[in-house]
Amino acid sequence: MLSKTIKTREFLRNFKTLKEQLKSGRVQFVTIDIGDNKELELSVKRRKNTAGDLLRLLETMPKPRYSIRRPDLFKDFLR
Repeated sequence: MLSKTIKTREFLRNFKTLKEQLKSGRVQFVTIDIGDNKELELSVKRRKNTAGDLLRLLETMPKPRYSIRRPDLFKDFLR
């Protein structure tokens, strides 16, 4: 089950169990019907990329990662 739709009352009663389901990954989204055709959607905050993640990605990439193939690159600066 990736998403779950519940009423506000059920959310307040079962907050701890819903929180654990979200944290464990059993449920990805919880949609709460708050009345008047309005809904509130809860999900787990995604982890942001850190410098360590970026370094691990660069280590796994094949080398050379990029290359500059312009022999006249510095000629413009020397003029």
